[in-house]
Amino acid sequence: APKGAGKAPKGAGKAPKGAGKGGSGPRRLFFRNVLFETTVAFLTNIFQKHGNVVGVELWQRPTGGSKGCGVVEFATHAEATAALAALDGHEVDGRPLMVEWEDTERSKGKGKGEYKGDIGKGKGKDSGKDGGKGGATTVFFKNVLFETPSRFLLELFRKHGFVKEFDLWMGPEGRSLGMGTVVYRYPDQAQAAIDNLNMAEVDGRPMIVEYEGSGRKGKGGGKGKPGDWECPKGCG
Repeated sequence: APKGAGKAPKGAGKAPKGAGKGGSGPRRLFFRNVLFETTVAFLTNIFQKHGNVVGVELWQRPTGGSKGCGVVEFATHAEATAALAALDGHEVDGRPLMVEWEDTERSKGKGKGEYKGDIGKGKGKDSGKDGGKGGATTVFFKNVLFETPSRFLLELFRKHGFVKEFDLWMGPEGRSLGMGTVVYRYPDQAQAAIDNLNMAEVDGRPMIVEYEGSGRKGKGGGKGKPGDWECPKGCG
């Protein structure tokens, strides 16, 4: 295993509750912020540098295109820990790969559409102001209970502006993945949603809302060409 593989970097996140030591802990990692053009074969090759990969799931949209995120499963907990320590924040195809432990706790709750927070601080619909991060209008949300209704989430985001597109991501079996994207008409509306909804409690869980990474659809390495990924120090 790589040097220092047993320690996740500061801020990388803790293993889910019940994670044991050695090989008895969780073995699945969630990854995101991948270029839509990056292939599953290329990602698999990266993950295999840190252990025996049981499988890689690169999630797909209904149209067949990549969602830029997915799950990788390793043979042992130690190998998954090594991959988390080495790859979280590392550049792949010009973008920082975000890696964290897969959340297995979300399905234990019952999503009733309960929200705790102040939804009256929005900047108003259709204001047309060119605010936000570089004019971005798309936000990414996660950490939502699998059972939380999509309609309820949509109404939460509508409190802060005109929603052009709402996409609650679904797994192959048609079940919610507890995350997705929202596209607003104007940048200041996206900013208002982040300001008001990030870490707001939805069905007993803090929902994370942030800007979706910019530049995914741009030109570049995206297909896993040699040299698109640098092996971090110690990966061999």
